[in-house]
Amino acid sequence: MFLGLSTKEKNELKYEIISHKTRLMFTRLIRGCPDTYTKSDLIKYNRFIDIANNAMGKPPYILVPDDATNDYLDTEYAFHYGEIESIMMRPSTTQFVEILYDFLDQKMIKVDDVNQILKDTGTSFKFEESSNGNCNLIILSVEALDDETKNDHPNIRMLIERLSILHEAEQYSNVLHTCSNIFETLSKVVMDDKGIDKKPFGKYIKDYKKSQICMSLY
Repeated sequence: MFLGLSTKEKNELKYEIISHKTRLMFTRLIRGCPDTYTKSDLIKYNRFIDIANNAMGKPPYILVPDDATNDYLDTEYAFHYGEIESIMMRPSTTQFVEILYDFLDQKMIKVDDVNQILKDTGTSFKFEESSNGNCNLIILSVEALDDETKNDHPNIRMLIERLSILHEAEQYSNVLHTCSNIFETLSKVVMDDKGIDKKPFGKYIKDYKKSQICMSLY
């Protein structure tokens, strides 16, 4: 049973960035693609939403059917369609991991599907299913990131580790260079624009400053 991330796990995830692509893929996973939306689909969406809200410190949304029809109003369906598109976009990194952990703990999504998305998007953690059916979080070491991840950009944790080593060695010019790499990598991860993958930061800084993501950070 999952009761929450440990302090050690939270510290290890401190520099992990969850990209928009990762969040979008998990949104599509939990959304599914039913032919028609029924009461059972709405109840399922409500459970996803409430679990995510709890992890983010927000109150659950209580579904109440219409007395006359014993069904839910159209406004309830509209609200849940919007929320299911948003709940994986809002959380911080540690909240995001805890939400996935809760979904897995409740058998709402499959560990193989989760790990495939995490691997394909270059995330530095994964889940492992134990013999008793419970899941455990595996946070990859910096040394293992090259072998386990497929992202086009260096993982932020790798760059932070490199920065610490260079600082201890008093290689300050390389420290500055690594800092610029971190900022460039972070901007590419959060913008999630294939058109800038091969460009240096100076070539797209104006677009970055104009982006909604940039404005929401400052």
